[in-house]
Amino acid sequence: MRLWTLASRLPGLTHLHVTGGDSVSDDGLRAIASLTGLAHLHLRYFHRVTDEGVATLSSLTALKSLELTECDNVSQEAITALRQLLALD
Repeated sequence: MRLWTLASRLPGLTHLHVTGGDSVSDDGLRAIASLTGLAHLHLRYFHRVTDEGVATLSSLTALKSLELTECDNVSQEAITALRQLLALD
């Protein structure tokens, strides 16, 4: 299921764990960013995601935890900035 489809069908989602690969890009993160009630987000192996995509997650003001594992094109600076912006645990 595409992330835009998931976001449109499950707007009240609060927990999301996704293992990506090369099929998910910054556009997929924009879809996730539309899930404004999301409290816990765990993303693994998103090789095409960049700092720009991570920045879109700043709209997730309910986010309490964020895990990005093996997201090779995301810098520590982007994660730190997002963490400070959202006051993540």
